[in-house]
Amino acid sequence: MINLKPCGDNTFSYILESLDKETGKRKRIVRKGFSSKNEAMKAAEAKLKEI
Repeated sequence: MINLKPCGDNTFSYILESLDKETGKRKRIVRKGFSSKNEAMKAAEAKLKEI
């Protein structure tokens, strides 16, 4: 699941959340400092492909 959020300094962040099937634990990746929602979404999708 990808969530995009605005930050207070006019930047955007993304949060990737997934569930590890083997351990049953949640995995969460947070990255901040993107200048636009579009840029944050592209970075999130690229990171999702890596995982």
